[in-house]
Amino acid sequence: MKTNISLQNVVLTIIEYYKTFHFKIQSLVSKNSNYRKAHKMRRQHFPGLFFLVSAIILFAVPGCSTTKSIIETISPKAVAEKILTKKSDLKKRVMVLPLMDEARLGSGRAAETTASLIKLLRKSRYLLVYQAPESVPLPKEGKRIKLGILANPELIKRAEDLDMNALISGTINPIEITNKKTAFWTWPFRKSLKRYEVSVIVVVADVQHGTIYMINRESVEITFREDKLKDQDQGQIIDRVLKEAMPRILKRQRKAVTKGLAKEPWSGRILSVENNTMMINAGTEVGVKSGQEFTVFAQGETIPCKDGKSLKILGKKVGKIKATSIMERHSLAVPVGEGAFSEGQVVRDR
Repeated sequence: MKTNISLQNVVLTIIEYYKTFHFKIQSLVSKNSNYRKAHKMRRQHFPGLFFLVSAIILFAVPGCSTTKSIIETISPKAVAEKILTKKSDLKKRVMVLPLMDEARLGSGRAAETTASLIKLLRKSRYLLVYQAPESVPLPKEGKRIKLGILANPELIKRAEDLDMNALISGTINPIEITNKKTAFWTWPFRKSLKRYEVSVIVVVADVQHGTIYMINRESVEITFREDKLKDQDQGQIIDRVLKEAMPRILKRQRKAVTKGLAKEPWSGRILSVENNTMMINAGTEVGVKSGQEFTVFAQGETIPCKDGKSLKILGKKVGKIKATSIMERHSLAVPVGEGAFSEGQVVRDR
C-alpha cells in the first residue's frame, strides 16, 4: 500500500480548520451577541489548532533551529527527501589513510587518532572499513593540496584495484591557541583565559569516478583559566586538551561520513563475462542477496585534469542483471532482458 504525504495537504487542512472555527465564532457574536460563549469556544478550539501547527513543525524539524532553517526543512522538497530518499542496503568498502599530522603531535599520537577513527567507522552498518595496507603508496610531504585532498592518481588506482568504493583521508590541523579574558561584568575580578581549538578535516573521495564525496571539518574549543595552568607544562596541557576534544571530534566525523556515504548509491563493476554469465565484485560481504537486481552502465569518458588527475563520467545505461550465485566477495549474475554487457562496466544497486 502506498502512502502519499503532502505538506500542502496538511497546510490546507489547517487553513480549513481555522476558517470553520472562525466562522462559528463570528456567527455567535453577530447573531446572539454571546461573547462569553464565543470566548469559551476560542479556548476549546485553539489547542487543536496549536496541536496541528506544532505537529507539522515537529514532523519536519527534529531539533531547534533558526527561522530560515525551519522554512527550508518544511518545504515540500525537504519533506519529500525525508520520506522518499532510500539508503543503499549494500555496504560500501572504504579505505582509511593515516591522518596527516599538521599539528605535530608525533607519529604515535597521530596513529592512535587514525585507529580511533577507524574503530568508530566500523560501527556503521553501511560501511566495510579497511586500514590502508603498507603496500598502498601514501603521499609524501608536499604531495598535498588545500584541505588535505590528495592529488595522487596512483593512490586512487590502487584503491580501485582493491575494490574500494571510497577513500578517506584527513588532516589533524595545528592547535590554535588564543588569549582572552572573562566577561566584562566580572570586573574587577576578570581572569585571563587561554583557549585551545582542536580541529580535524576529513575528505571522502569517490574511487570509481575520482571525485570528492564530501569535505568535513569538525572542531572543539577548550578553555582554561591561566592561573589554573601554572603548575603544568605545555605538553601536559595539550594532553588534557586532546583527551577532551578528540573523542568528540571523531564521533562527529564518524556521523558525518556515515550519513554522507549512506546517501550515495552503491557501485561495483563487472569483472568478467562468459557464456552470458557475469561475475561482479560484490558478494555476501557487502550484503548481496540471491535474486537481487542491479543496473549496469557503460564506461564513460575519462576527462584529464590540469593537476594530473582524471575524472571518469558515468556512461549510458546498458541494462539490468540479476545475482544468481553469491560468494563472499564475488557474485555470478545473468541478464534481465537485453544488453551488451562487458568487463569493466559499472554496476549499481539503484
